[in-house]
Order: sequence, then C-alpha cells, then structure tokens
Amino acid sequence: MSENDTNSTRQLRLEALAEAVGGKAPLGRMLGYRDGAFVSQMISGLRPITEKTVAACEALPGYAGWFSRHEKNQSLSPELLTFLGKLDPNEIKRVENTIRTMLGLPQLK
Repeated sequence: MSENDTNSTRQLRLEALAEAVGGKAPLGRMLGYRDGAFVSQMISGLRPITEKTVAACEALPGYAGWFSRHEKNQSLSPELLTFLGKLDPNEIKRVENTIRTMLGLPQLK
C-alpha cells in the first residue's frame, strides 16, 4: 500500500472512529486534546495521522486494532469499510456471523 493510500485509509478510519464515539470533540478529549480541532485537521489531511495517534486510538477501550485490522483487508471497498466503522461492536459481530454462516465457518459467541 502506498503512503497516499495509507493516509487515505487512516483518514477514513479516524473519521469513522470519531462518529463511533459521538463526534470529533469527544474523540479529541479521549485522546487528550482540549476539543476536536486537531482530530478535524487530521481527518481533513491538514495534519498527518502518525503511528503515535494510531496507537492512542487503538488503546481506547473497545477499539483495539481499529486501524490495523482494516489496513490489512484491501479487498473491501473504502465505502464498505466506512460503513462497517460506523457499526457498534454487536452489529459488527452480527455481520461477521452472517458471513461466517455463508462460508460454513463456526459462529462467534
């Protein structure tokens, strides 16, 4: 994956994370910022999304692997990844179990 593709994917994932936690301001506060301005600048591409930021986001409870699990799966479209990023963990599990059923794999509990 090129650096430009990585940045685009990270921007999409960060935007989806912001939506998942209730907005840019709540995410900014969760990451130790005063508000969501810095998060907004990263999403828009004005500031880079560094490995340190990725690690901080993935350290948030319930968001382990938020960036890395999606960077590895390039066969999914960015639109689908954005949609999946908006789902809560129970909905993601339900979608995964549907796919597992289609493939004849065991269900997640």
